[in-house]
Parts: sequence; structure tokens; C-alpha cells
Amino acid sequence: MRCFLGIRVEPERSVLDELEKLSKIDYVKTVKPENLQVDLRFFGELDEQEVSEVQKALSALEFNSFTIRLEGLGVFPGQGFVRVVWAGVKSEEVYVLKQKVDQALSPLGYAPAKTFVPHLTLGRVKRKPDERLKKILSEDRDRFFQTQLVKEIRMYQSILKREGPEYSVLWRVKLG
Repeated sequence: MRCFLGIRVEPERSVLDELEKLSKIDYVKTVKPENLQVDLRFFGELDEQEVSEVQKALSALEFNSFTIRLEGLGVFPGQGFVRVVWAGVKSEEVYVLKQKVDQALSPLGYAPAKTFVPHLTLGRVKRKPDERLKKILSEDRDRFFQTQLVKEIRMYQSILKREGPEYSVLWRVKLG
């Protein structure tokens, strides 16, 4: 099964408004509100045994709840070639959490990602951006969206479907 570890984001009006604004551009496929989350680790295909091993490694994770701040729009891979539009995640604790997750998974053979840019994916861009998207990116580059208390991380299964991915929660790790 295709799996990833993430932080669920409960979108407030400002995030929903941004999704609506982006959805009016025909070549931007926005993320469904129920699928909004901050990726901590993408695993790819795992079998049930591997999912269980990851759960066991992360169940011992000791980390306190913390607040993230969703602020500003950004893009991947860069302004010259846009494939993903995202809201920035501002929080020192999310970097520390990611480091602890990587440390817990290291004995299982999972190497940490070379770079970690905490973000909330809002949409995927299907072609070269025109002035409509450039205007939104410029206007909302520094926009504050919301804060959220992070009380758990979740292991998701991602099922790819024609109408878009469907996520189901396999298990959760509560934070202190």
C-alpha cells in the first residue's frame, strides 16, 4: 500500500477561500479540503509488516503538542517552472519533530530526506502559469492563513483514483 506520514490540517475560512480562488484557474487542480495535510515522510509502497514496524518505531516518539502557522504562498520547484502551489508552514517545532521522526525510522533503514520544506499543498499546476496564477502568487505571497495546534501525526494510505487521491488513516501517534 502507498503510505505517507503527515499532520492533518483542519482548514479555516482563509485556506478554503484560497483553494476556491485557485480552483477558478482551469489548469490548477486543487487539493480536496479533507486531504489537506503537511507531509512529514513519504514512504511509497509498504506491506503490512513494514507499516507495523514503522508504527512500532514511532509509537515510542515523545514530543509535545505544538502550534503551526500557515502563512504565505510558495511554489515547487520554482517560479520559472511551477508544478505545486503551497502555503508555508511556520514552526521551529515541526523541524524538530521531523528530525525525531527521522531518528526513530533510521534503525529501520529509512534515510532522512535531503531537504525538508514544511508546506501545505494547495494545488497542482498542469501547465505553464499565466497572469492569473502569477497575480495570486504575488498578492498572497505573505498572506496569513491560520494557526493550528498539532496534537498528533498520522500514517495515511493513499489510494490513487481517477478523480484524485483518497486518503485513509491507518494509525495515529498522539503528541503530549
